[in-house]
Amino acid sequence: SDLAEAWLMALNNCRGKYVVIATTSDYICSHTWAERAINVLESDPELSLVWGSGIHISENGWFEGIYAYRFLRAHPPVKKEYLAYWMHDDYIPELGSVVSAKVYRECIADFLDGKVDVTFFTVHFRYEFTARGFLQKYIPDLAFAGRTHPNQYRDIWSEKEFELNQ
Repeated sequence: SDLAEAWLMALNNCRGKYVVIATTSDYICSHTWAERAINVLESDPELSLVWGSGIHISENGWFEGIYAYRFLRAHPPVKKEYLAYWMHDDYIPELGSVVSAKVYRECIADFLDGKVDVTFFTVHFRYEFTARGFLQKYIPDLAFAGRTHPNQYRDIWSEKEFELNQ
């Protein structure tokens, strides 16, 4: 996809220690989000990725809801406990994260080498990150805003989550 190819191009040109993951339809909600995430990463050398929740914004710019709002009340497991959780929960944070650039490159090396189709870029990164034993932490904050698009997976997932929470 064009999105994955753009991420790969950006990563190949990245010279910093960390990468903030977001797309052109998204923006950071908090001026302190990236700084807070980097401080968490710097304070715990076991961590390689910090992520937060986000908000849904309609194509017209209206607030629609919070991605995985349940995490604001009951935080998901962190570090090693996340692997089992990830395997049974269908929510994989796609965006709104800060990750070590070195770890990011390691987890997507197959893409950088052209060995894997870029269509599965995001899911592949999350799988490789978890399977290789890298550790993450959720910060209970609204890190980013994502514009919704017609017929996207988020719409289906949100309906399912809403039904489960009734």
